[in-house]
Amino acid sequence: MAGLELEKTNGPHTPATGSDGYALAAGPPTSEADVGQETSNLDKMYTKEVFSCEGDGRPIWCSTCLNFKPDRAHHCREVGRCVRKMDHFCPWVGGVISETSFKFFLQFTTWASFYCIFNLIVMAIFVAELKRQTNTMNIHWVITLAFGGLFGLFTLGMSFSSMQFVLLNTTTIENLSRHSKVWTLAVLIPKNSLHSIPPPFHTITYPLGYVGPNQDEARPEIPVVQLRKFAILHSKPGENPWDLGPFRNFKSVMGDRWYDWFLPIRYSPCTHHDRYEAQFETGPVVQRMREDAGLAAGLAPFNGSLDGDGKPERKRRRRKRQRTQDDAREDSDRRRRKRRHSHNVHSDGGNGTELSEYGEHGVVV
Repeated sequence: MAGLELEKTNGPHTPATGSDGYALAAGPPTSEADVGQETSNLDKMYTKEVFSCEGDGRPIWCSTCLNFKPDRAHHCREVGRCVRKMDHFCPWVGGVISETSFKFFLQFTTWASFYCIFNLIVMAIFVAELKRQTNTMNIHWVITLAFGGLFGLFTLGMSFSSMQFVLLNTTTIENLSRHSKVWTLAVLIPKNSLHSIPPPFHTITYPLGYVGPNQDEARPEIPVVQLRKFAILHSKPGENPWDLGPFRNFKSVMGDRWYDWFLPIRYSPCTHHDRYEAQFETGPVVQRMREDAGLAAGLAPFNGSLDGDGKPERKRRRRKRQRTQDDAREDSDRRRRKRRHSHNVHSDGGNGTELSEYGEHGVVV
């Protein structure tokens, strides 16, 4: 797919200028024709089934990078670009802690805390033994003991808080509003769920700027390979659409193999964004949002139309589908009885003709 990864840009883009020399507004473009191919990045969004968006259905716009943000991205002013799943900027490791380094950061703080605890125990024994034998204190050992305790508490606290974020599939930035944040997601509407009347939620069609046959011909038409219509849905306050459950959250960051949990030899599985559904794997919250909107697999949304008896059209279709299934089951049973009688014809010899015509009780089969 065309477009560049936002994390690979080297800094904020220079705002475009008009013919009069004034800078253009740094707002999100209304169509893909309004921006260059390297800055639109829209095909990274609407080729997925789910992506985070603004209230109008467009991806979240970064006014500093002048680009659309990927899912769960935050602009880092220290590095001058948007970073996926950014946790914080750490001066101790000299870089951004994000999806590509959060696993290594957790392993670093955990092993460092174990070392500090080991150092604390060993030096405490040495200091106590020296005090007992000579009744003196070694200032260097005391300083080592103090630093072991200080950094042990610091790294142990960082390890526990980072592990909590791993199990919840969140970050330090996302955790600031974890209990009140409402996620706005654009969810692809299946083709068999398209409505003839406006649905009970807002929708947006991609690519942006598409001109239908009944629209204004003065607008520039964009060549369309495949139109994709999305429903704009909102989560409940405090819900996390990326929460997969504690163990799956842990494996998405730490890895699928047990030795990946302890050794910094592979990147986190969540750094792979080539999945079809979304840039990050979605959890039960998104499935519940789909079901509430009537967008679950095999379920057509209620379109508001009523049949002649005043009952919802969806219930009428369900009854019709049930009758079709009952008829198919009855046909299958009839064919099974015919095969059983045909077997009796061959096994009973001369009496088989009478059985095949009248059955066991004289009823025509």
